[in-house]
Amino acid sequence: MPFTKPKKNRRMFLMAQEKYSQLIKDGKNTIHDSGIKPTEEFDEELVKQGCLAFHRHFFSVFVGMLAGLLSLMYVPSIVKVLDNTRQSITPEKSFLRYLTTLNHVVQWYKLSANERLLSLKKVRRIHAGVAKSNAMTQYDMVLTQWAFISPLFLKTNQMGMDTITIQELDGIRYIFYLVGQALGIQEEYNLCQQDLTSTISYMELIFQNDIKVLLKTEAKREISQNMAKNVLQGFVMLNPFLHPTAFKHWTFELFECPLGDDETMKNHIQLQGYVKNHKLSSTLIKVVFNKILCGKIGLLMRPLFNLLMKVNIYLANLWQNHILHPYRRPFL
Repeated sequence: MPFTKPKKNRRMFLMAQEKYSQLIKDGKNTIHDSGIKPTEEFDEELVKQGCLAFHRHFFSVFVGMLAGLLSLMYVPSIVKVLDNTRQSITPEKSFLRYLTTLNHVVQWYKLSANERLLSLKKVRRIHAGVAKSNAMTQYDMVLTQWAFISPLFLKTNQMGMDTITIQELDGIRYIFYLVGQALGIQEEYNLCQQDLTSTISYMELIFQNDIKVLLKTEAKREISQNMAKNVLQGFVMLNPFLHPTAFKHWTFELFECPLGDDETMKNHIQLQGYVKNHKLSSTLIKVVFNKILCGKIGLLMRPLFNLLMKVNIYLANLWQNHILHPYRRPFL
């Protein structure tokens, strides 16, 4: 049956509240990798449901993930690490970083446990290398986990997923429970460790108390602005049809923190056309998710959008050197 956001269950909410309180109290001071070993036993049926849901909603999953990743540029502890690693300080580096991330995510949603674990081992090694010179915590890992999937759970209809079922969402939850565990997230903090209702409550607490607050307080911070700009330009290199300002405005609106137009842009006659352009583009994004991917028309259009996104990622990998060529500096 199609998913509807569950009504608040006091017992489930209290469980999520306890988990969130522990994350804030202890998770911010706990090293990012607990050393836990990935489980060798898992629910094959839930993994299958998650993989099927991923491919059935491929377009929405990836756009939601990009919006979530953009929101991380406003989390001080995370953006500090990203800045220190120098892997997201230019559009081309952001492009490479997030194309690699997309490729890993595809591996995580494969039925083969070996392919998923091989990818996660690589990511875990990368994290270990970064952690040698940067403080990374369980809190950072859980917020990153949140960014990858929470828009799908908290903003289901706005992501054009009105036909997704409870079983499909539970499958996605379960896969990211396994992902979190394989990357060293402790059970007591893991975003997806509990049942679907408790997980959504936990996601909602992080959204209301962390993501929304930080989007408002950190939006004008220089390091966040610069990093977000590079990430958005990296997204454009991945898909040239994406309007970066429009996507940023749409993301902030999706996360209930709408951005106003910059006063200097509104008062500058040469930039008024740009403002209108990004507003139109932002409206088109909403039309895609709220109209084209929903209802009966969505049954026809969703497979097309999924295919276009898969072709987009395939071509980005195939033409990676060509895309980066204009940014390469000649040897002197």
